[in-house]
Amino acid sequence: ADLTDDADDVADVELSENVARDFIEYFRGEVVGHEQNGLLMYFSVLSGWGYDEDFHTNCMGMGPPGSGKSLTKNTIRNLIDDTDSYTKTDATSNAILDSREWDLSLVAILDEYDKVNRDIIEVLKSSNSEDGGYAKDRNVEDPDARGGYSPTEISADAIPWVLLYAPSSKKGGVNDELEDRALILYFSNDKFTRRGIGRKEFGHESIDIATEEHDYEYIYDTHALAASLRQRVRQLPTETHYEEDEDGDEFLASRTGGTPVYVPRWVWYACEPIFNLDEDETNRVYGIVVNLIKGSALLNHDRRNTRDVEVYVDADSTDTETKEAVVVSPQDVANVLSCLPTLLSTTHQLTPLKRHLLDAVKATEPATDADGTTVSKVQSWLKQNDIPHPSRSTLKSRLDELDEDYYLNKWKSVAGKNGQADAYKIANRVHWKSHEPTICKIRPTGTESS
Repeated sequence: ADLTDDADDVADVELSENVARDFIEYFRGEVVGHEQNGLLMYFSVLSGWGYDEDFHTNCMGMGPPGSGKSLTKNTIRNLIDDTDSYTKTDATSNAILDSREWDLSLVAILDEYDKVNRDIIEVLKSSNSEDGGYAKDRNVEDPDARGGYSPTEISADAIPWVLLYAPSSKKGGVNDELEDRALILYFSNDKFTRRGIGRKEFGHESIDIATEEHDYEYIYDTHALAASLRQRVRQLPTETHYEEDEDGDEFLASRTGGTPVYVPRWVWYACEPIFNLDEDETNRVYGIVVNLIKGSALLNHDRRNTRDVEVYVDADSTDTETKEAVVVSPQDVANVLSCLPTLLSTTHQLTPLKRHLLDAVKATEPATDADGTTVSKVQSWLKQNDIPHPSRSTLKSRLDELDEDYYLNKWKSVAGKNGQADAYKIANRVHWKSHEPTICKIRPTGTESS
């Protein structure tokens, strides 16, 4: 059943002009760190309330056990009513296809990849705008057919999903086609957040974490704020779709989001610099980023301008109707681009570990052009800076990947005491630092050309 919120709790909280700030406040009250991952995952979930399947954003949280993936997912899950979310990870694909619960949900917030039935993976791969949902034939009894059976199509609508994955998974890696269809969010903790998590587990509240980069307070009461955020999502319109059964009686077959979002042309020019235009994989990333921006506009729908847009009545019709669309604002672009360090995992395949490795190479390589740094120096730098890192062999593998992607230059067996170690040096290409990419300034004047 839906969680029932007290009307007084909702009335007690006046949400900000930019509701993303309220989400961050709520999130910090429940989770230590991972604000960027949480905000982007929340925008992904909200894509289920968008008007069409092209809006949908799939999301996959990756990281070691205990890194905060499940806590982040469950914290966001707390803002979504049960009737709007599909959560059964141990179901079979037939359970999804035979039950209308999947089609009546607006988003699937699932669990660890290991717990998901293999058949469901096939449903998830088809649950995106490119494939338009999952369908297959099933033989059913038919006395008029040869052999007594005839094929009947059964299907599952496309809805956005959230899934988690740990490197220790027994499945030995995520299905490549599934991973290509998702926003990838990597979870890791530094010593400051780990200490804060420890204090939380010991019952501490109002935990202040101060580093060179930020000073924030975590873990406090969010009851009333969560109620207001839940109510906000309930206010988003949805559309219901009816079909007829064999007896000609109508039944509720599915639900979809009901809010179109209009993206002005200037948004592309603001976002273009963050993409890796040298790789074909970027083509799928475009849709992910623009849909995250749409998710921000949805969250702030009553604080945005609107305009009329023409949409098709349904996928099989040439008839159109006019709907009121929410218009993306500069604040929505800023909400997403402020998470650029996290987005780099998807836009440039630069995980947090790879970004740390680039930092380490830059900090440890000699000033002369003839030499470079080594795996040993990188490993030592990571340890000195309290940065979690895997084994030496894994570090070498990641450094070699950075060489293959032209972030590093590698020379085999030219370094070290015996001249047998590989040397690495920063290559001349785009910076990976969150503050270094040049992003267009957003100065819309209200005209389409701007």
